[in-house]
Amino acid sequence: MILTYLRFMPGAVATSEFVALMPYGLGFQPSQVRSDMLGSRRSVPYSTRVMNQLAMNHRPSATVVEGSGGERFQLTGIAGWPAQVIILETADPPPESLIRAAGALSGFTPAMVGDADDVFWESEKAGRDI
Repeated sequence: MILTYLRFMPGAVATSEFVALMPYGLGFQPSQVRSDMLGSRRSVPYSTRVMNQLAMNHRPSATVVEGSGGERFQLTGIAGWPAQVIILETADPPPESLIRAAGALSGFTPAMVGDADDVFWESEKAGRDI
């Protein structure tokens, strides 16, 4: 799997902005949505109705769109770090249009694209440099 990490200042990306990135292409067919904005159900089958509901949220909330092959598109914070991230995990590299659109959002800092081993070692190095 290819992992793409897009880092932002804390609270910079609202759920509505996260959902607005989806038309740029994820590289997989969504099947499930998990979000703390879905109330007690928290995990539901993917549908336009659910995404429209989430798009009305103009504050950050943990949200994951999953594919049936283990793919994911996720908005979350990082425990212990003053940051927010969008994570894309797909079989192929991410669409350039998605990266450009995400990079244009307010609060964008760095991005990383690589396979799981690359991301692991880069995160280990970054942790030591702090």
